Amino acid sequence: MRSLFSVISLSLLALAGCSETSNQKNQTDASLPTLPEDKVQTLSLGSLTERLLGLPDQKMTPIVGDKWIVQPQADYIEVYEKESQEKAKGLDGLDAQVAPVFLDESTLLVADSAQKLWSVDLETSEKRLVAQLPSPLICSPLMVEGQGLFLQYLNDVVEMLALDGSSQWRTAVMATTSYYRQTEYAPCAAGGQIFFAYPGSSVLAISQESGQIEWISAPIAQSSISTTAFQVPQVQSAIKMLGDLVVFTTLDQQLFCLDKDSGIVVKNWALWQRSPTLVSNDCLYFVNDMGALTAYDGLTQKMLWQHENFSSLGIEALVALGQDKIVAQMSHQQLYLINGDSGETLHAYQHSYPSLQLITTDKDQRLFGLDQRKNLIDIPGTVLS
Repeated sequence: MRSLFSVISLSLLALAGCSETSNQKNQTDASLPTLPEDKVQTLSLGSLTERLLGLPDQKMTPIVGDKWIVQPQADYIEVYEKESQEKAKGLDGLDAQVAPVFLDESTLLVADSAQKLWSVDLETSEKRLVAQLPSPLICSPLMVEGQGLFLQYLNDVVEMLALDGSSQWRTAVMATTSYYRQTEYAPCAAGGQIFFAYPGSSVLAISQESGQIEWISAPIAQSSISTTAFQVPQVQSAIKMLGDLVVFTTLDQQLFCLDKDSGIVVKNWALWQRSPTLVSNDCLYFVNDMGALTAYDGLTQKMLWQHENFSSLGIEALVALGQDKIVAQMSHQQLYLINGDSGETLHAYQHSYPSLQLITTDKDQRLFGLDQRKNLIDIPGTVLS
């Protein structure tokens, strides 16, 4: 009995010690200064149900442009002035099938569920039919400078469409589309090439001018270093360019860097579960499988730094702020401003916005995020710095 009592006593002491350690950590987190929310603008974009219950419709997130904020709804689009954040108008009869894109400051491109592609003037609310599409799109149109719009259809066909609606070329792709669509995915154009993928397929490079396939990468599963029992070698993220590298992440938590001229895998890392990646100013930022925030120089193809202290905080999102800073959204409602060149923490704040999803920053270094109740959070750059 004494032995059993001793074991129980030691267990209770151990639990008390763990609790104390946990409390000390929480006290450290709570010691962060509070984000000055009196300087932050909040714009409610959700329905009454979303605001009361915190159940946002995940179909579309708001699109923040230079002059307008656009929020797609079920069968119309709400338009807000960016500076005043006042609602300017509602565009009826436009049920966006994929996220709309800005062609310029005040022109919005919308593909609807009837497979019609519209150009909408946000100043006048006038809309013009650009084209009747042959198939639904798998992702938003990609604006290719000097060429037109790159469209990626669900029927394994890609097309370059001029802004007047005429087809420049159309190419059938031998792709495997056995997996579901990913809202984060987007193709990328650089150096006369377009880099794209279909769910479950390899990555492909195609000529912007002719529509000729230039290379097809090896199947992603062949290059996999994942040890998960159920591997899904599907491109999940938007494809990005990092110097001469084509960068993307997959559903089975891997980060790939391909050579842009051949499609050969140059680098491959395992990632922390559901961790974000960021390409900014020739650098790649990601959280490795040990939980360390890592910076990789795309020009020298060497590691810049690793920050292991963030592993216990849980990084949920990364966005660039200006030329040399990044913002990390941590779990427990914390924002960290980090020097992108050195990894040094410049500022850290606690905030009250639940499940804040960072969306973008703009040229004025304003940070935009969306919280659980679909409130658009507009944080001026001066607040963070």
